[in-house]
Amino acid sequence: MTTEFLPELRYRVAGFLTAEADGQDDAARDDAWRTLFLLRLTCKDFAQIAIIKRVLFKELTLYATEPSATRVRDADLSFLTPFVQTVTLIPTEYDVDLLFADYHALRTSLGENTMPEEEMSRDFTTRHGMARRDDAVIKNGELARIWGKLFMQLQAIHSINVPARIGDHPLLPDLEYDHEVSELRDLIRNRSQDNYHQFFRTIVECLAYTTPNFKTIDIDCEIVNSFRDWTGAAWQQLDLHGLSSLKFTSFDFWDELDSTQRPQRDESIMHAVGRFLTKCSSNLQTFKLDRFVDFPTLEPPLLTSYGLRGLRFLSLGGLWIISHRLGKDIANMPHLETIHLRDCKPGDDDVDWKPVFDAIRHHKMPMYVHFDGCYSQKSNGWEHCNVLMDPAAFDTSLAEAERDVDRDLILYLANRGPWTGLLQKTFG
Repeated sequence: MTTEFLPELRYRVAGFLTAEADGQDDAARDDAWRTLFLLRLTCKDFAQIAIIKRVLFKELTLYATEPSATRVRDADLSFLTPFVQTVTLIPTEYDVDLLFADYHALRTSLGENTMPEEEMSRDFTTRHGMARRDDAVIKNGELARIWGKLFMQLQAIHSINVPARIGDHPLLPDLEYDHEVSELRDLIRNRSQDNYHQFFRTIVECLAYTTPNFKTIDIDCEIVNSFRDWTGAAWQQLDLHGLSSLKFTSFDFWDELDSTQRPQRDESIMHAVGRFLTKCSSNLQTFKLDRFVDFPTLEPPLLTSYGLRGLRFLSLGGLWIISHRLGKDIANMPHLETIHLRDCKPGDDDVDWKPVFDAIRHHKMPMYVHFDGCYSQKSNGWEHCNVLMDPAAFDTSLAEAERDVDRDLILYLANRGPWTGLLQKTFG
């Protein structure tokens, strides 16, 4: 009786905990994950339950460092590879070209220097040794081969994430970058960009020649902005036609750094975005381009020029919006279900949001709309709107609107109200 009951009990416990681990409550999810981890370590029967492995091993993080590459190369990871769905790839924090004088300046100018000179010298020597090893494993192709061999085993892979940094400071993660100090921003930018170029080239080589069946990519703008090998064989080989989600995100660290060189940087980012979109197809359902800037300078691409008529989710943040172009995109995307605009502003000669609003109003699909701090330039300054319209809960959306102009806009977007004088005054 007991031997028949215990397996059932184990599976019921495992089922409860895995459901919690997949839930929306962060605290409960973390607790469940830790409990599953401990159960797997302490009980061999729990260790073999597939649904526990699915939760514990669904995410894998790889670092572009020599020690991490060696561990991956030497380890037998067959126990987890069938369950990995998301892979996060993180660049090295060490730079082989960083001079001691630069390191000293970073320590003393961008963070609290608590190290004696002798200790700082030893720390730099250690870092430089790590940098040489990381640099070698990337440039000799070993990292791409190791990652590529692993990717060929990841049959359940769905998502690839490529963040730009692992600490507050991109070169010295143990320091907190002071955004008020900008004297060394060119040093930070130049050193990071070279690292990111080598790093992303490794990713492209790995993905191009192993062709994993991933569906989504979430990549930091600074990574692709630094890449310089768009005509190389690996990029030409890379196949993204099966991609369903493409997201470019950014962080205020980089956007605050750039002021004098921002136009050149914006051009590089848009070139990279265009290169990606050219490789996508009508299978793409989600596109996101999000930046964190005080004042937008970058315009989103004309998406329908890339044939992306299958798009269902569009999210744009921190961008100049040319309203007639965005309106054209919306009108030519018959399957679009969600549009999210955050901190967007109309271009210099385009102060009218109405083409965007009209495209939403006349779209054949009921659309979930979220305008979060989007602005319109009027004679008395910048007017903004914060509007959330959920067609599945329209009355709630209308009731929660805080201003008359927001309620008028919700009614207009839903084709339930006219273009009022208040809307014309604010956004016309």
